[in-house]
Amino acid sequence: MNLSPKLILLGDTHGFIKDFEKQEEVIKKYNPEFILSEMLEDNILDSDAKFIEILEKKDISNMTSVSEIENLIKLCMEKKINLIGMDFKDFGFDKNLQEKIKNQSELNEEEQKEIETLLDKRERKNVETIKEYLGKTAKPIIVITGSWHLREDSPLRTSFKGYKMIYPSNSKGELVLEPTDEKISWGEK
Repeated sequence: MNLSPKLILLGDTHGFIKDFEKQEEVIKKYNPEFILSEMLEDNILDSDAKFIEILEKKDISNMTSVSEIENLIKLCMEKKINLIGMDFKDFGFDKNLQEKIKNQSELNEEEQKEIETLLDKRERKNVETIKEYLGKTAKPIIVITGSWHLREDSPLRTSFKGYKMIYPSNSKGELVLEPTDEKISWGEK
């Protein structure tokens, strides 16, 4: 009897630890047909030509460089795993928000509200995309997303049952959401 979870939610720190090492370990363990990635934004890599095309670029968008997920792209290409973006291009941010986020500028109240609205739209899109791909395969699906999207009340956690969550964790086993001086390991739920 196969007791593998159908859905594996894998937290990503967006670079403050070596996320790819864990991603590679999980991918090799579950050998999925599809990996859904927040960082791939709205791109779908389901052929050698599409993998090669994106690897020849410098940037995925104004918000994401290819180098940020190059190792994941190459691993999926090598293992013939479809890599599916589950977000909006530039994460839905307009030019003003893109610049402010990239420069880590202070946001005014209106911009804060705009980001909160966008986060809600992004998470709903993530859930819809996951549901779509769960129906396309009998194999487990791995979803790689920012750890913040794995907080306890998040749509990703409340919309699905029976998933496995693998996340960056502190010494108390709590989900790590931002850089810390504390030692980070990987927890599972």
